Order: sequence, then C-alpha cells, then structure tokens
Amino acid sequence: MFGIGVKTSSMYLGFGLIALLVCATPAGAQDSGGDWGVTLDSDATLRLENDWGERDTAYVLSTAFWSRYFLPMRNDGGLELAADLSYTWSDERPYLFDVDTLRSRGTFPAALGAGSQLQATAGRFRFTEPTGAVLNHTADGAELRLSFSRVRLALASGYTGLQLGPNSDIRVSAADSEDLSDDDEFFGPARGFGILTLTVPQILQRHTARVSVVGQRDLRDEVHGTDPGEDLYHSGYYSLLLEGPVVPSLFYDVFGTVSTGTRELGDDSENTMGLLVSGRLRLFRPDMSFSRASLRLQYASGPGDTWDAFVPVVRANAGTVLGLPLQNMIGSELRYSLRPFSTSRSAALRNIQTGIAARNFFTATDELPATVGVKLDDAGRWIGNEVVLNIAGRIFVDLGFALTGGVFIPETGSYGVFSGERRTEFYAKAEISSAL
Repeated sequence: MFGIGVKTSSMYLGFGLIALLVCATPAGAQDSGGDWGVTLDSDATLRLENDWGERDTAYVLSTAFWSRYFLPMRNDGGLELAADLSYTWSDERPYLFDVDTLRSRGTFPAALGAGSQLQATAGRFRFTEPTGAVLNHTADGAELRLSFSRVRLALASGYTGLQLGPNSDIRVSAADSEDLSDDDEFFGPARGFGILTLTVPQILQRHTARVSVVGQRDLRDEVHGTDPGEDLYHSGYYSLLLEGPVVPSLFYDVFGTVSTGTRELGDDSENTMGLLVSGRLRLFRPDMSFSRASLRLQYASGPGDTWDAFVPVVRANAGTVLGLPLQNMIGSELRYSLRPFSTSRSAALRNIQTGIAARNFFTATDELPATVGVKLDDAGRWIGNEVVLNIAGRIFVDLGFALTGGVFIPETGSYGVFSGERRTEFYAKAEISSAL
C-alpha cells in the first residue's frame, strides 16, 4: 500500500510542478493573466474536560504555494489553470505534503446559443452540493455547468481514494472511521460519487429553488479488497432547497434531504432511509455596524420506527465544542456578529469582526449518542448547550488573526442524556494567517 501511495503522490506532484512552471513563468507580465504566492498559517487548539483535569492540545503549522494562470479566449471565454501545493507540520505528524488543488477550468459563453454559458472543470478541486450538509470535499474528477437565463444545470463526478488519509473527512461506514486511526492506510476511503443539480434562479420573483441528487458508491472492495468484518455502504441523497428574501434585509433558506442506503457486511445487506431538515432566517444590517443575525433549526433522523440514522458522505460535528456528528439530533442555533469599529479611520480596526453563537442539542430518538458519560438508564433526550465567542480581523493586508473560545455544558438533570460523570468542556483556538 505504501509503495502505491508514493507512486500516486509522485504522479500528482509531477503534474503539479508542471502546472506551477506554466503558471509561474509568465507571472511577471501584465498581459499574461498569471499570478502566484505563498501563504503561511498556524493555529493552536486547547480542550479542557472533566473540571480541567484532562487537557488536550494541538499545534498545526502549514504553508502553501499557489499559482493561477488565465488564458483569454474568444467570445469573452477563457481557460484557467490552478495549482496549490501544501506542507503541514503538526505535533502528531512532522510532515505532510499534499496537492490541495490541481485543476483546469474552461468557460465558454454562448456555447449553446445566446444567453447560455458552458463551464467545464477537471482535476482536483472541491465538490459540493446545494445544502453543503451531504458532500463538501476535495476530490479528483470533473464537473460540467450549463447556464441559461432561467435555469442552470450542473453535473459532476469524482473519486476520493487518492486523497491522503489525514486530509480526508470521508467517514460513511465503520470501516472508514477505523482507517482514520490506522497508520498503514496511506489514502482516505475510496468512494466514487456523482452530483446532479438543477437550479431555477427566479422561480417566484427573487426566490431560488435547487434540486439535487447525489449518489456515492463504496469502492473499498474494488480497490484493495475488504477484510472480514468490514462493512460497505452505498447511498443516495435527494434534496430540495428554497431560499430568498422575506422582507428587506431578512432572508431565509430551507432544505430537506432524504437519504437511502444499503449496508453490506459479507453476504448480509440492510437498507436504510434517513432524513435531514434545516431552516434558517438571516438578518443583515450594514447600517448597524454590519450586523448579522441568524436563527437555525435542524433535524437529523436517528434509528427508530419511521427513519434510520441520517448518514452524509462527509461527517461534520454538530457543534464547535461538542464532538458529535449531526446524526440522531435536533439542534437550534442563534448567532450574531458585527464590526464594532466599522466607522474607524483605521483599516485594521474596520475589519475586526466579533461574534457569538449559542446552540442547543437534543437527541431525535431514544437512542443515546455514542460518547462517554451517558446514563445507563432513565436517560432523557437533552444533550446540552454550547456557547462560542470569536473575534477575527486583519492587522495588515497580508496578516490576519482569529480567536475562538467556547464552552459545552452537558445536561445531567432528569431530562438529560448524561450522568454526573460528564463535566463541562472548554475549547480555545488561536489562528494566524499570512500571505507573501
């Protein structure tokens, strides 16, 4: 496996170097459309649990070399080449080299008549679907976007098996999660996926509707075979999203996703069906120090009589401090941010933004979450509350910072899922980013 990993990574590195040479060579000329740069980012994270008795720290330092080259074409079209190479150091892993982006993108106006536009992308880049809750991840593949005045169509296909394991967030099956702690697994989970998205921008005045279908297939057995006891999980996701204004400065977005899946373990198979529903109101007042406020409600199904657990392709935590996935959960979030010095003469002060988020979590069914400290009997459904504060800004044009602090208070009362053994958890993170 390690030999295959080195060979494949070398192939990508070779293509990346070629692309960088092409992009960087004409960067000094004004009419070439080329540019390049170097970024340096560092962050330190601290977690405190069990009345400050357990401390977990993490340090990460990463640098990246990026390059872009744009080649104009007729009819205002063009071809863009992009490459990002990165090196990451952490206290867990002294070196990690990766190709974050390596793509070409062509834009062709009026390709299918007046008012149309065709855009084709191929290589390694980020794939996403309209909700962002099912799939939002870097992969290798291709995407085709076709736009008309009244409708837009996007078709994409990708493969995740060439992502390095530490940089992969694909965790669909139990076997995927086990690979995360296996140092012998050089690459992330091997899955192929397809995305079909239909967008109607003005379905009703200023309201937009999006329909998407996502299908993913577990290719673990086809790439390197499955071990006894490893499960395979194939799934499909069908989403409808609506968004638009309610009144001036107040906007909404709401979506629902139904997932269907088949879990295979040896000769046995099981069909599943999950549900994810989300609704959000967003208020934006630029006249009030660029204030932004939002209220979000979410429901992710869990194992029960009607639905099974909702399992997305990419698993993200439901909270900042709470390390549980958005699964078998009912959550609410109230968020507010502003720029307190938006009228200052100093550009550094004007760009400072502060925010606060308060979240509440419940289980969707009587099934208890897979975490420590849950009650053995007479458990309720209230998981707990989380509050997160943050401040971010740019001291100079090429130097930025972000500070985040949070606390999770588990519910241990009669309505809670935790016993008294689960204590309050604290979280702090400091980030610095610079560009050369």
